[in-house]
Amino acid sequence: MAIIIRVDRSWINPHKISFKGYDKFYSRASNGKYPLNVAELRIAFTLSETIVEKIRKFRESRISDVYAGETPVPLYDGAKIILHLMPIISFNPAQRYDIDKIATQPGKMAPMYCSAYSHRYNLDGFVTYSAGRDEKSHSYVQLFRNGIIEAVEALMLHPINERLLIPSGAFEEELIRSLPEYLFILKTLNVGLPIFIFLTLVGVKGYSMAIDEMRFFGCETYKIDEDVLFLPEIVLDSHDVNAADVLRPCFDSVWNACGFSKSFNYDDVGKWKGR
Repeated sequence: MAIIIRVDRSWINPHKISFKGYDKFYSRASNGKYPLNVAELRIAFTLSETIVEKIRKFRESRISDVYAGETPVPLYDGAKIILHLMPIISFNPAQRYDIDKIATQPGKMAPMYCSAYSHRYNLDGFVTYSAGRDEKSHSYVQLFRNGIIEAVEALMLHPINERLLIPSGAFEEELIRSLPEYLFILKTLNVGLPIFIFLTLVGVKGYSMAIDEMRFFGCETYKIDEDVLFLPEIVLDSHDVNAADVLRPCFDSVWNACGFSKSFNYDDVGKWKGR
């Protein structure tokens, strides 16, 4: 009987083996494994930092493009919610996926906060997008050929009677609904793990959290003092996750920016209870 163990390639190198006081970094060559020397360790750590830097720069570049209106489809003006799913393997220069698997089933790639939408191929890959006013959309999802997903929504944070509010329940609910769908797309494409999740809010300076004032009597809400909120990154080692649990640090950070200690949409044991 033979036991075969398959281990996915790690993109955050190098890794140290620690056992009974024995600590070494190893690599593998044609003649087997060997411990890395100081020079090789320096190169390995540099390459690891390069991948992290590429991820950071890609995120900043895409946020800048969205902020400047350089998006796959014209969007409504104003504040926006931006969700990125960035598999580390996508930053391999030669990485490409057969996006036809998704393009032939566009119903699996619904934009956030949207019930009806169109779809098409574009230079970067495949995009789904909502209809809207004045030939603009309020939401889209861009699937890049290298496996990165970018979802942007521009209607939920639209001012209500000139009030700048984040609808806390609807905001969290929509992200909790959308994240598993986008992870399923990556699973369908056999995109490797881990996957970085980034949530960003742009154009939100002056916004405050919409809460039930009777329910939270005595709680004071504050206005966000930054135009762009770069929320904490999340690293996933599975395509199948509890989105409410995974996204909670991001939700808490948004509530922090509005003067609260945490999201009020979770109960005492940390379960999301909704609106």
